[in-house]
Formats: sequence, C-alpha cells, structure tokens
Amino acid sequence: MKQEAAPTAPPDVDDGIHIIVSTGCNVFQHWQMELLLYSHKRSGQKGKITRLVSGCEESREVKSMAHLTHPGGKLHDIVGRDVLERSTHPDFGLHITPAFEGAKEFPWFNKPLSIDHWAKHGNHEGASVVVIMDPDEIILEAITQHELSTGKGLLGSNTNGANVVKPGTPVAQMYGIGSSWFRMPRDEICGQGSECAKTGHQVAQQHFAVGPPYLIHMSDFPALAGKWAEYIRPVAKYAKGDILTDMWAYCMAAANLGLKHTQLHQYMVSNPGIGGEGWPLLDQWPASHWDSIDCNQPSVPEGSHMPNVVHFAQNYHTTDAKGRKWMWHKGHVPGDLLECDVPLLKQPPANFIAKQQNKKDRQHAWLICMLLSNVNEMATAYKGKFCKQGQTVNLEKKIKLVQNKDRHCNVGRDKLCWPLAQLEEELDAAETRMR
Repeated sequence: MKQEAAPTAPPDVDDGIHIIVSTGCNVFQHWQMELLLYSHKRSGQKGKITRLVSGCEESREVKSMAHLTHPGGKLHDIVGRDVLERSTHPDFGLHITPAFEGAKEFPWFNKPLSIDHWAKHGNHEGASVVVIMDPDEIILEAITQHELSTGKGLLGSNTNGANVVKPGTPVAQMYGIGSSWFRMPRDEICGQGSECAKTGHQVAQQHFAVGPPYLIHMSDFPALAGKWAEYIRPVAKYAKGDILTDMWAYCMAAANLGLKHTQLHQYMVSNPGIGGEGWPLLDQWPASHWDSIDCNQPSVPEGSHMPNVVHFAQNYHTTDAKGRKWMWHKGHVPGDLLECDVPLLKQPPANFIAKQQNKKDRQHAWLICMLLSNVNEMATAYKGKFCKQGQTVNLEKKIKLVQNKDRHCNVGRDKLCWPLAQLEEELDAAETRMR
C-alpha cells in the first residue's frame, strides 16, 4: 500500500519579505548596519535581509560624513571585505556595488543607484515584497504582511489590513515632507505632462509624503528603482545639497508610475512629541508598566505592540532623577565600537524612564534606553563571536556619550579617545574636580 505524503504547511506570507539597506563602506555605518542585522534576528523578523554597500573604492569618504555634527576620529575609515562579511546574523546577504559617478561629492546618490543596481543584478529570489530601510534604524517588532487590525498594531488607517502590499499599491511610513518636492521643475525632471508633473498637492500629501520603511510589491520594484535612479541626479541639481534629495526623487518616481502609497504611522518612531509616528502604540501601555520599566532591559506589556522600527536620526537627551544628563546621537558613538578592546556604552539608572516628569521627556528616555541597551547587547554578541580570549581587555570600562566634552584627549592617537564620548572614570574625575 502506497503511503500518502504528509500535507505540507502553507508558506508564511512573511517569508517573502526581503529587506534591503543601502550603506557606505565606512565604520560609521558599519556598526549601524550590524545593529540592524542583530535586531532583524532578535525581533524574529521573517524573510531575508541584504546589505548594499557602496564607496569601498575610496580611501576616505570625507564628503559622506559632512552631515555629522562631529565626524572626527575613525568614522571615515573604510571597512574591508572580510569585515563586511562578518556579522552576528547567520544568513544576511551582501551586495557590493561599483562606484557611482558623483557619489564621492554627493553621497545621497548611493541609495537609489545601489538599489537600482541590486534590482538589476542582485539576488531577490523568493521576494514578494521588498522593504527599503535606512542603516540608522533598528527593528523592534517584526514587519508583517499578515493583516493588522486598526488600533492593534495598525495606525494611520481605518481600514483593517491596510498594511498589506498589493501590486500597484506600496505601503510606507508617513513622513512630514508633504509636497515639498513641488518646488522642483517636475516637467523638466519627469517629462512634460507626466503623471509626476500633474500630481496635485492633496494627492501628494495623502500618498507620497512617505519614507523608510518603504514596502513595495516585487512586481513594481524594478520599475520604481529604475525611475528613482534616473531622477536622483536631476533632482540633486536643484536640491542644493538638501538631505531630503533622495526622498524627493523617490516621490517623483513613484508619482510618475502611479504608485500611490498607503501611508501608515506604526512603522517608525524617531522624533519625540511629533504626530504621525508610532507613539500612540506606547501610549496604550498601562501606567503601571511605565512605573516599573527597567531602562537596561526595556520590556513590552504582554499583548501590547511597539512601533516596528526606531529611526535614530535625532538627538535624544534628558536627565535622570539626580539631574545627570544622558543623551544619544549616532554621530557620538565611537566608530570603532566593534573592535575587541573597545568598551561598551554606559547606560542610565534602571529607573531612568519611570522618573521622567512629562510625556516628551519619557519618550526621549525610552529611546535612549532602547538604543543603548540594544547597542550593548549587539556589541557583546559581536565581540563574543569574533574576539579571541584575552582581546576584550577593556570591557570593565564604560563609554558615556556626551553633548560636550570636559576632557579633550588626543583623538587619533589615544586608543580610547573619541570626539564626543568619554570613559566613565574620566567623567568621575571631572565631577570630582568640579566639587
């Protein structure tokens, strides 16, 4: 008697999610990308993730660091291929692009051009939805293509299942860029009488005021990537160095292809006190949880949701119960954080969030705690995997990110010296001198 084959479980729709992230080849974006890769695995995110890397040919990407408050130190250093292939994530993809003309002078070219390069030459087998993220983002709660219900993980829409991407209907996080790209000569960039040129302010506000994460159906992705790459240089001609240049080019590309986005709010938090982000998900948490939350191990109430992503593109700062200042800015994190003999970051007291006096300060504190704890967890795992016994000699020390330094060591000569971070004992000595 022939034995019948056991029925196979239907594939999970989330298995078709493929996250791509465009980065430079410098240490500044390397630790950020490793943090995103670590969070991809830690969050249980399904599907694949691929890092796109540009700029490895340059010995110093000075221009690409111009947007940092205080670049300095080793933030410009190029990462070797052996380091690019090294990660705590066991199954990430790596796609290294050739150099793109003009990207050394204007690094925002790299994002659409590398994405278009991956669309043409990369491995996207099995992808049904491409998710475009930035390297300065971490995943807190897995992005899904299962239908979400309004108020239960879905913000910014009254339609259940609005998070599901369909051909011709991308989904993305709402950003406050409005119709600012209208100041561009759209007839010249997109074509006389094009859909991009004919798009009105209301449609732009409702469907194109978006940013990462962008979720795009694979059937739409190659054409969108191609138009985005086509428009980035003419848009840059009029943008005059604006950091929104690539976002404006994306809006025009999507508009010209008629790809009206569903704008949702739950994907991201970035700016405390700002509407249109995923903060209402945290507002639903009970007061008892906020009163007991541990800054060093921030938790989520059972059955509650978080925003999918923290986009750490701002400066976060507040004080603890003793009036001590704490802050986070990505440009203040040591570029060599992943090296074996570099200490971890100093974290605030456990009651840091609970002791905040108002909602906005609590949001700042929550972001500081989430970022510092996730960075330290990632760095600990990274050093544990790639450092040999005896190499992690300074882990008993701690590095505190500071707004302004009170001790100026020799950046570039002293090993444990950075433009805007100090060792804990240096801070203690400074406080003793002040007393």
